[in-house]
Amino acid sequence: VELYINLQGEKWDRSENWLTKDDFCTWYGIECWDIGDSKTGRVRKILLPNNGLIGTVPETIYSMHHLTTVDFSRNEIVLPFKNFKESLHMFSVNVANTKTKDFDGIEHASDFFHELLADNTRLEGAIPTEIVSIKNLRILSLMECDLSGQIPDELFNLVELQELYLSNND
Repeated sequence: VELYINLQGEKWDRSENWLTKDDFCTWYGIECWDIGDSKTGRVRKILLPNNGLIGTVPETIYSMHHLTTVDFSRNEIVLPFKNFKESLHMFSVNVANTKTKDFDGIEHASDFFHELLADNTRLEGAIPTEIVSIKNLRILSLMECDLSGQIPDELFNLVELQELYLSNND
């Protein structure tokens, strides 16, 4: 509910079942685990791309320890990463085409974190050192971010990196 309130849920394009007494696993954009163990019924994914979200995502989402994926792309939001280390099973974050610019804290990602999609986030300047410090990163997309300068040497130390997208930058 905090996510709905902080991101002006009443203005979202789709918000079926939010703020109802229905199980949160039925809320639009929420996917839960359903594998018959202790994870069952816990939030696995928050998928709300291009949905009219506005504001700052509450960092309490990182306390959902079984959360693996968030997609807030194409919304007027900022996703802070200060408490990212609390997200023990986060695998993928998509903040492409958002107002997110500060990645401070993402360098503390767990070993499960493998995918960062942050195209068109207007980072400006060099690739942030916090991003090139994510040791198990496999996919990194920073297209159209107004990046400039040299590619940091640390990027070449990411031995797990399989896909790198940097087009339309200086």
